[in-house]
Amino acid sequence: MNVRGNTIYKKCGQTGFSLIELMVALLIGMFMIGGIVSVFISSAQNYRMQRAVSEVQDNGRFVIQKLREDIQSAGFKVASTDNAIEYLDTTGSCESSVAALHIYTTSEEICYYRDSPNELKRKNKPSSGAWSTAVVIATGVRKIDYYFAVDSAGDDGKIDVVAGKVFRLASSLTAPNWVNVKAVKIVLVVSSTTDNVVDVKQQIKIVYNPVVNYPATDKKLHQAFTAIVPIKNRM
Repeated sequence: MNVRGNTIYKKCGQTGFSLIELMVALLIGMFMIGGIVSVFISSAQNYRMQRAVSEVQDNGRFVIQKLREDIQSAGFKVASTDNAIEYLDTTGSCESSVAALHIYTTSEEICYYRDSPNELKRKNKPSSGAWSTAVVIATGVRKIDYYFAVDSAGDDGKIDVVAGKVFRLASSLTAPNWVNVKAVKIVLVVSSTTDNVVDVKQQIKIVYNPVVNYPATDKKLHQAFTAIVPIKNRM
């Protein structure tokens, strides 16, 4: 403090951050921003996963439900000597370019087939009419297989066991077998539409006689569904 005459002068020094303080502040700020970004990325990935899980489960359950409803109605008021259900290749299929599951009732014929890009479609045809326009039942259907339990006529209703298996692929059945089909096993693999949900491509293995293997070709979420549906009108 300086005194000149009757005037008092106060000596004021300049204040501010030193270089070290500024560097420490910047370092703390970088740690905070890094933490916020990490939390954001983790939350975004969790959201993507939850969304994919919900999507896959909704689609898978809906497909099983629709197939169950139609398969259980197979053979309604159809003569016991006629087919209630049948898996047809391109010859005779409702869609000439792909194989399809055909379900017969007295009032209509229904078919399901998997089409590009990974869509499961459904058509129906009245007893006197033409096939309807295909309706997309679900998307992301990567694989769908049908296995059939057959009860050969004249053996007191016993389900056939072939090579230790009750359920057989359509390719192993001959024309006379279809009229004796009593139940259908559905094996389904559904994927999400959201990509890069998982870190590593999944290897889906369905341990359900017979074993079904499906190696995923992308990092979308995949899930397998299985169901056994009896044909009530043939039990």
